[in-house]
Amino acid sequence: MGFSLEALIAVPCCLSLLVHATGLAGPVAGKVKQTGNIAAYSASRKSESGYTCRHTTISHKSSTIPCVETCPQKVVEVLSLARDTIRQLNPGQQESNQP
Repeated sequence: MGFSLEALIAVPCCLSLLVHATGLAGPVAGKVKQTGNIAAYSASRKSESGYTCRHTTISHKSSTIPCVETCPQKVVEVLSLARDTIRQLNPGQQESNQP
C-alpha cells in the first residue's frame, strides 16, 4: 500500500478537524440545551394582553433569547374593526360582494 503526497496532507488535516470538532461538541451541546430550556420556559409563560405585538428578550438562569410576543385576539379584533369600518364607508360595495 503506497502513500501519496495527498494522503500525507489529507489524513492529518482530517484528524485535526475531527479532534477540533469533538472538542467543540460539548460546549455546543450545552448551549443547545440551554436554548431549549429557555424556549420551553418562554412558551410556558403567561402573556400579558396589553399589546398587539412587541419585541422583548427573555432571561432564565443566566441565559437570554430575543423573542416577539403577540396577542392573536387583538389582531383579529383590529382586522374586524377595519373590515366593519370599510363596510360602513362603502355600503353599496357590501351587497355586491355577497354570493
